[in-house]
Amino acid sequence: MMEYTYTLEELGFAPYIYEIGNNTSWSGTCPLAGINFDGKYRGFAYLNGEFKYKPNPEKDNWTGDWEKVSGDALAGTLDENGAGNIDAPEAGFYMMEVDLTAMTYKHTLISTLGVIGSATPSGWDADTDMTYNEEDGSWNLTTNLTDGEIKIRANNDWDINWGGSIAEPTFNAGNIAVTAGNYTIRFIPQCDGMNLLTLTKN
Repeated sequence: MMEYTYTLEELGFAPYIYEIGNNTSWSGTCPLAGINFDGKYRGFAYLNGEFKYKPNPEKDNWTGDWEKVSGDALAGTLDENGAGNIDAPEAGFYMMEVDLTAMTYKHTLISTLGVIGSATPSGWDADTDMTYNEEDGSWNLTTNLTDGEIKIRANNDWDINWGGSIAEPTFNAGNIAVTAGNYTIRFIPQCDGMNLLTLTKN
């Protein structure tokens, strides 16, 4: 009988990686959060030019940065110190996904963001759209809510959505309970653990 030997190696993926590029004037970074520490990361940002990914938030630290090997603005492969920056996509707000086990990236344009749920004017049938403020990266809406539940979702679909709680809005989490009133809703999606949601009663 043939005997096999094997070793287990802990990959030790960091909790965050970072995007840097034209959208941050190459001086700031946007975080992407690790998903289950499995090398898969997700984050959200307004992209308007070339960019790349890096393992650290310091603007002058380029050690181990990931550049494009092949692909285009929406999907492709990465490598450390690859062929160059990722091509500029159509300017807009995007979901960024990076898989460091497969060394791939994927970007999904978010054309609309809206609030949906039993507490909203249209219930679970349709979104009440929010307005994007490019200056501070926030999505905003003033609307009447009833006692009930809400979620926030993108592109009038459930592929990209947030829930959980007002204090900790999380990707693809449960419904958020709210009470009746006229509210100004402000949402800044960055990545899990860093999203910001406020409901201010008017």
